[in-house]
Amino acid sequence: MRSVSHKQMDSRRQGLASVVVLVCLTLLSLIGVLMIKQVTSRRQLAKVQARRLQTEYLAEAGLRRAQARLANDPKYSGETWTIPASELGFLAAGNSSEAALASSQFDAIVTISLEPSKDDPKRREVRVQADYPRDPQLRSRQSRHIVVDVESQPNAVGGSNK
Repeated sequence: MRSVSHKQMDSRRQGLASVVVLVCLTLLSLIGVLMIKQVTSRRQLAKVQARRLQTEYLAEAGLRRAQARLANDPKYSGETWTIPASELGFLAAGNSSEAALASSQFDAIVTISLEPSKDDPKRREVRVQADYPRDPQLRSRQSRHIVVDVESQPNAVGGSNK
């Protein structure tokens, strides 16, 4: 039998230790990458939820706007209301032309339409569609529908959310 020298044993131990260190570093790197992916995913989800909530508020604001306009003008038939991104708290970085283009993609668009109610000519059906932001890849859309009395503004007679 051949005996293994201390030098060869030390060399084998160092080799084994190097492999163990490499495996540990690989596992730690993998854990780090997974944590970064999870944080990024949660951040993206938070942005989507914030846009959805903003769109819900915009749809409600569209209903209130329609009621107020209808109270002042019984012939009001609706409008497309564009809210600039700067009024919604969006701040774009970069030079002024790039910033203006970027911020316009984050404008909100609220489409308000009114029609006479089929059941009662003294009532109007108010339909609102809110889109935020304007960019179709990021857009959240909310719709609302209520029926209002033209004479008894601003109280809604009935309503439904879509």
